[in-house]
Order: sequence, then structure tokens, then C-alpha cells
Amino acid sequence: MYFSAKFVDDIVAYLVKRNIDHKLVEQQFEQIENSGNGGAGIVSYAFMSKVLTKAAALSGDPHFGLHLGEHQILSATEMVDEIMAKSMDIQEAFENAIEYSRLISDSMDCALITSGEDASVKFNLNPDWALHDDSAIKENMDVALVCALKSLQYLTGNQYFPKQIYFHYPRPQKINEYYRIFNCPISFGANTTEVVFHKKHLSLNTVEGNYSLLERLKSIAKETLSNLPNNNTFEQQVKKAILEKINIQFPSVMEVAENLHLTPRSLQRRLKAENSSFNQINNHIKFQLALKYLRNHQYDLYEISYLLGYSEPSAFVRAFRSWTGTSPKKYIKSTSDSQLPTLIDQSN
Repeated sequence: MYFSAKFVDDIVAYLVKRNIDHKLVEQQFEQIENSGNGGAGIVSYAFMSKVLTKAAALSGDPHFGLHLGEHQILSATEMVDEIMAKSMDIQEAFENAIEYSRLISDSMDCALITSGEDASVKFNLNPDWALHDDSAIKENMDVALVCALKSLQYLTGNQYFPKQIYFHYPRPQKINEYYRIFNCPISFGANTTEVVFHKKHLSLNTVEGNYSLLERLKSIAKETLSNLPNNNTFEQQVKKAILEKINIQFPSVMEVAENLHLTPRSLQRRLKAENSSFNQINNHIKFQLALKYLRNHQYDLYEISYLLGYSEPSAFVRAFRSWTGTSPKKYIKSTSDSQLPTLIDQSN
């Protein structure tokens, strides 16, 4: 579960371009950089969440993600951009972007959907990325959608704009920049994030289509992908099913199994084959959500307990101690930006 480390370089370069003192940027990012990353040119979700959150704060820009995507040429997306540019038409370009999106990150699954006169690209969050800070998720999603729009315009050599955009996150206080950049109707608080455009655009030829070069680029991309983590596991499916069914109370193993068209016994057996269990996944999700709520300072202990399905704060505190060995208040106070959250290994 990762992002390309080049994305961090892109963010730093953009901050410096915005006339934010380079020494200040280095100072603010030092603890994060010293916390380590995933190696092989990638960084973890926790690492990237901290980078995006701190970068947005440093910039003082309420639309940091939009403007990063609009004004910065991203080295993190370079290979995917090249593959799209050498594709023969728009449909092939977007299909290739979806196929090779893991070169950038595995934080989102994308799909190209056609219906009637419309085509759309849907973005669905990886369940582990969805557990991180809401502001970081928002900034990353904004970058992704602006880049999708820029790709459509570059590939066709025209100033096309979407028919409609849907965002999964709530409506921000200020939305003028969204309308300026996307120039189309925009809806917030939707079930998913989706950019809709005219299906007829899919058949348009790209301005730089080159089949032989495309095949060479795809060969290089496949080799790179083979060296990146692939988290398409049954455990991920269970996490997604739990997150989709959370409604105050967490779903039972029976409910999740039914959602996956399995018996509870089959679900547990498949998880055991991956050295996991339903209880471990449930605890991981509760722990990550607890950190998310505690660090955002949006809820008090009573509200957090309720959101995580505990009858009272004392029950939540006991659970948190079993995960970390300490209380929520002490854990958050002792966890600096340079530390990544840890969960005590539990065998149940």
C-alpha cells in the first residue's frame, strides 16, 4: 500500500515554486523524511497522509490539491502520462491509464464506464487509504481529477471540459475554484468520485499516437509493476466490505460473509490462509478510525466511542489500551509526526 516517492518530490517542488522558503519546507518535512518509507521508490499511506496534510497547511491554500494538479508537472505520473499520450485514441488512453495506475499509487481503483451518451471514470478508494486523514484523501483526489482533465485536454489538443463531476467528500466552504477549473456542474457528498464526459470523445484520436513506442513503454511499465507490491488480496476485499457496511455498529462476520457470498466459516478459512482473521481486520479498522477521529479533534471521547460502536467511553478506552498498551490521550500526545501508528499484534 504505497505512493510513488516521486509524488513527495513533486509536492516539495511545488511548495518552493509557491515561494515558501526552501529551508522551512526542509525543516517541516525532516521528521517525516526520517520516519522511513517503503523502499524501492515508494512511500506508505501513513507517510503520504502526513506529507499532504503538512504541505496543505504550509501553503495556506484551501485548494492545495487542485492547484498542485493544475500548476505542477508531476514526475510521479510521467510514465502513465507518456503511455496515455502514445495511445491511439482517448478510450485506449484511459484504459491504459487505469491498467498502469499502480505506477503512481495503489490508493485508488479506477474504472471506465460507458452508458448511453456518457462515459465516466470512477475512482474508488483502497480501503486502507480510506482510513487515513480526510484532508489528505481530499487533496490527493483533487490532484487526480485535475490531472484527468488535463490529460483529456492534452490528448485531444482541445479545451474539453467534463459534463459533470461527483466528489465523495462533503462540500467545502469555498467551491469557486472547482467551477473555474472544471467548468461543469459539480456535486459533493456522492457515493463515489466520478468524472463524466461525452462518450463520443472516446473515439477521438490522440495527437501523439504511436503504436510501436506505446508497446515499448508498456513493456517497461509492466516490468516496473512486477517490482511493486500487489495488495489484491482477500483481506482487502473483507476490509472494503466492512467499511461499506459500517452504520454506527460494525457489521458482524455473518453480515460481511453474506456480502461476499460466503459462509462465515469459508470467510475465516480464506483469511487464515493469508495469515489474517476477521477480528484482526476489525481491530485494525477501529484503531485507524480512532486515530483519525482523535487527531482531527472533531469529536470528543463520547462521540468517538459511539462512532466505533462502543456502549460507553470506558469500553473504547479499554479496547484502545489492548491495541496500544496505553490510553488514547497518552498515545496521541506521545506520537509525533515522525512516528507511524502501531497496533499491538493480537492473535485472536
